[in-house]
Order: sequence, then C-alpha cells, then structure tokens
Amino acid sequence: VLKKEVDNCVKTIKSLKERGELTGPGASMVLTSFGKEALGTLNEMQLITGSEIEKQAVGSSEAIIKVLEEAVGFEAESCDALTTLARAKSIQASMKSIPGQWESAVRLLSECLRINPAYEEARGALPFVQQQVLAIQKQRNDL
Repeated sequence: VLKKEVDNCVKTIKSLKERGELTGPGASMVLTSFGKEALGTLNEMQLITGSEIEKQAVGSSEAIIKVLEEAVGFEAESCDALTTLARAKSIQASMKSIPGQWESAVRLLSECLRINPAYEEARGALPFVQQQVLAIQKQRNDL
C-alpha cells in the first residue's frame, strides 16, 4: 500500500512533465511538496520490518531522491528543496549504508545555511547529520 503511494507521486510528476506543466521555480515547489509527501510515506515504510518492505523502501527512496534532485535543479537556492533532499538522503543512508549519502546531506544543509543562515530546519538537522558522518569516519578508522 505504502509503495503504491510513492509510485503514484512519481507517476503524477511524470505526467506533469509530459504535459509541460513543470517549469521554473514553481516546479521546484511542486516537486518538493511531492517529495515531502513521499518521505512521510517512506518513514512509515521504515517502521515495518521485513525484507520485502525494506527492499521497496530503498527503491522508493531512490525515486524520491531523483524527484528532489530535480526540484533543486529547477531552483538551486530553494532551502526547502535542499533540506528536503538532505532529509531523503539521510533516510536512505540510515536504511541502507550507501557511501557518501550522509556527507551529501551535510553539503546540502550547509549550502542552505549559506543561502539563508536563519533557516531553522537546516540548522536543526545539521548537527545530527554531521554526527553520523563522524561516526562513519571513526568506524572506518577503527577497521
């Protein structure tokens, strides 16, 4: 059920693109809001254990990241798009150890704070994400 919700988000975006309705900064807002909705679903999927759901969640996270990367592509200065993409990468990194996702999230959040130092969501998330990067580096050093 949850995977269908994510798939529907991706299909809706695809049809908006095909109709030429995704252009300019407005497209970034549309893609980001779809991404946020899909991330909510992804969080629910994470709570359900079982290899099949986990595989679906990882696949869905990849689709969501693509959508959010497009949102940033339309409007590179959108803190909303940057922090949502960072959140998606963090969720994916916590589900499946994909090298570089935590570091990528740090870069996205730092970029957002460069654009808008007062952006609360990024300021709140950055210390946690940096901590994950440090933990991974420490793990590597211990090996």
